Amino acid sequence: MSGKTGIAPHGATFFDCDSPLSAAAARAFRSAGFSGAARYLSLTMGQIEGDLSTGECAILLAAGLAIVPVQHVRRAGWVPSALTGAHDGRAAGWNAGQLGVPKGVCLWLDLEGVAANVQSRDVIGHVNSWVGAVGQFGYVGALYVGANCALTPVQLYNDLATEHYWRSGSESAPTPAKRGAQILQRIENKSIADIGYDTDTVQMDHLGGLPVWWIAG
Repeated sequence: MSGKTGIAPHGATFFDCDSPLSAAAARAFRSAGFSGAARYLSLTMGQIEGDLSTGECAILLAAGLAIVPVQHVRRAGWVPSALTGAHDGRAAGWNAGQLGVPKGVCLWLDLEGVAANVQSRDVIGHVNSWVGAVGQFGYVGALYVGANCALTPVQLYNDLATEHYWRSGSESAPTPAKRGAQILQRIENKSIADIGYDTDTVQMDHLGGLPVWWIAG
């Protein structure tokens, strides 16, 4: 698979969706002004049907859309731990490699829907083990911060082994202290080419950080 890493520019917009895109749909999103697409890595070793495939990667890059790989979250009410983080991170890193994602790209961990009464240390262990696991494959671990993530803004900044944050469009999602977020999501009930999506905007965070995505090269 061709392509290279690129720093997502401040102000760029991309979309996230849970549906595979055809060539026609990818061109329609590009014509609508989007610069990239966030599509899913599976929780299993090996991509399952409906998640990002090598064919879809080629379609997106050919349409001029950067790729933002994000791993599916576990079912709401899940219990994180260092062991689950290592397991999921290995799957994310292996799948990204099989898809041809260039080393150095940010892979995103979706952190939301954590079970009630989970200890913050277990959430921190999950995230840091996940980041370490994808790092073994040459990728940069990054964090999508959603509702019920079980961490405070200070914990998000102080205790996690990542410098890249994507804030959910949920009003209850916390914003990491000091650094802030590099991507802001806006929840929308819109569709293009019968594909429902949310809009995401890249911004330089308070410490000058920007995410790395996969672009055509």
